[in-house]
Amino acid sequence: MAQLVEEWIDLHADFLYRLAFRFCSNSADAEDLVQEAFLKAKENEDNLTSGPGEGRAWLVRVMRNSWLLKLRKDRRKRDWDPAWVGEILQVPSEEDATNRFADIQPHLDKMPWTFREPLVLHYLAELSYREIAQQLDVPMGTVMSRIARGRSWLRNRLGLRGSD
Repeated sequence: MAQLVEEWIDLHADFLYRLAFRFCSNSADAEDLVQEAFLKAKENEDNLTSGPGEGRAWLVRVMRNSWLLKLRKDRRKRDWDPAWVGEILQVPSEEDATNRFADIQPHLDKMPWTFREPLVLHYLAELSYREIAQQLDVPMGTVMSRIARGRSWLRNRLGLRGSD
């Protein structure tokens, strides 16, 4: 079990950084969030399990909670009102995704957080609607609605037409 967090770092560090950057739109804050998640994992290593996918989900939850705590503490960011992604972000290669995300990020920064958070958790963290509902403590129908509204919001800003 002593190597568990080191394995998680190798497996999830890049993914967590990309996800954190979508939350906070700032590389320094994103790096801090990832580091904080791994530090908490190290502190709790004896209580963690190494089942398939458990590490990633646990780290995403810790990182999200850290970000929300930071928002609450920072009054200027408390009023920040971003929102999130949609299926249009799913692209075949990671290089294409990076280029496309760079174009989308300014729009994401303006999107209401109510939409942005579930979209990122679904499309980037690959959480199910049920898992998102549990993390956000809202009904699954609310999650589905927010994701649909977020996709629509983003498509309108990007001038795209299309169906879900």
